[in-house]
Amino acid sequence: MMIWHFATRTFWLRLTGFLLLAAFSLPSFAALTLTSGANLQVSKGNVSDFLSIRVTNDSGVVESGVQLGFELIGPSCESVGTAALDLIDNAVSDADGIVQLRLNAAASLITTGPYQLTAYRIDAVQQTVSTNLVVTQNNALFVSQGQCQTISANQASSLITFQLLDSSGDPRSLIDVTFNIQKADGSTFDGLLALSGTTDGDGKVQTTVVSTLAGEFSVHATAQTALTYTASTPITVEAAEPGMLVPISGDDQQITAGRLSESVVFELQDVFGNLATNRANQTVNFTVITPSGSTTTSGLTFLSATSNSAGEVSTSFTAPEILGDYELRATLAGKSNVIGTATITVQEALPGLPSLGFGLMTDNTLTPLASVTSATFSGGVSVNGGTFQQESVISSTASNVHFQGSVNVDPAHVGLAADLFVLIAYTPEPLDSGVSYLYMLTPDGLMEWDATQGVDSIQAFDAGATLSAGMLYDVYTGAFPFLGLTQMLFGYRILATNTYVFNIEYLVTLLVQ
Repeated sequence: MMIWHFATRTFWLRLTGFLLLAAFSLPSFAALTLTSGANLQVSKGNVSDFLSIRVTNDSGVVESGVQLGFELIGPSCESVGTAALDLIDNAVSDADGIVQLRLNAAASLITTGPYQLTAYRIDAVQQTVSTNLVVTQNNALFVSQGQCQTISANQASSLITFQLLDSSGDPRSLIDVTFNIQKADGSTFDGLLALSGTTDGDGKVQTTVVSTLAGEFSVHATAQTALTYTASTPITVEAAEPGMLVPISGDDQQITAGRLSESVVFELQDVFGNLATNRANQTVNFTVITPSGSTTTSGLTFLSATSNSAGEVSTSFTAPEILGDYELRATLAGKSNVIGTATITVQEALPGLPSLGFGLMTDNTLTPLASVTSATFSGGVSVNGGTFQQESVISSTASNVHFQGSVNVDPAHVGLAADLFVLIAYTPEPLDSGVSYLYMLTPDGLMEWDATQGVDSIQAFDAGATLSAGMLYDVYTGAFPFLGLTQMLFGYRILATNTYVFNIEYLVTLLVQ
């Protein structure tokens, strides 16, 4: 008796456990099921056959009185609303749990091509069922399959199918079709596995996208018979994860010893050169490889940085006294193979020249601007290899002279494009004659400048230069057989704003008697 009691109790315990397990693991049978009308085709201007959707509850029993909602995505990959859907009984399931509807392809907003129809329960939107419908058109080429795809860079898409029908709606076979893939501006690029094909017995022809270029594109097909038929479909190619750090600003700088470089900006790209996905909030570490090959962090403004929403990080570098090429290296934290490099060349410091004071910033009418520039100027003339002087007086036209100037550029202007200019004022003997000439120094030599034409007419000594922290003007070296007074003024013209910065407090002056 005790044995029976123990066995019975064990049986009931096991049975109770089984029932509890079953209660938590029974599958849900609530579903929407397409019972007819899958992958329908309907010609433009007509009404499709009916689609039927059955509604069942958690027990797999049909449910009546359930309201369904719908979404219709068109060939352009955007929602076209549901106005073109004919809904029976307002899309409420009948006694058999059936909802019926059809597509009115005569509606003006319905165009040729594939549509994706998704049905969902209003009271349980996570329960859905989807199917494709294709709106065809006689005597036309159109997309019938493979629309609205999103793929990763260098990954093959699903087949994209185009179909060609004749004026009776019958397939046109053995027709040659060419393909291309286009950017938004209409330019084409290499991103298709098949550039041409021939329609089969169903009038269909296919191609596949494999693109390393990320973006929003369109695949175009053209069939040339007595008439030209064209069709297209959009496709999205997404970039891959970060694979490179590419310098987009500040590479190949040349700075003098002891000076701070411009910011070096790196951008996180995938291995195909696209702006990478997951590019924001990534940690990047910086190091410097010296001319001797050793690795250091000395001189770096930031040893690490976190990328912004554009996938950009930056740092700068203070040049040491040792001259040569320094490699600024950026490395993605945790991924030592994702690196980028920029070169900074350290040159000799600018020569010690007499100060010419602060610069003046004006517009092109020589009206001083409200914003005061911090640019400072230095310059002088050396006679027979002697010390540079701001003013020199010599008595021999056989002397060898060297005119030179330098600018400590306003930090706000570093990195901007500018024209460097040099003006020479010459007054011959006798100095009180009232006769003087103005010249501009160009790559072709001195050219007379007509000041009445305005400063915009000044030709550049060095056109389109990128302003660095220090700019050297090596103006002239050689004999100077010109009796009289020669004065030098120099500066730069910022191209983006057409503003001028030049020395005005002191001029470099040479008097030859």
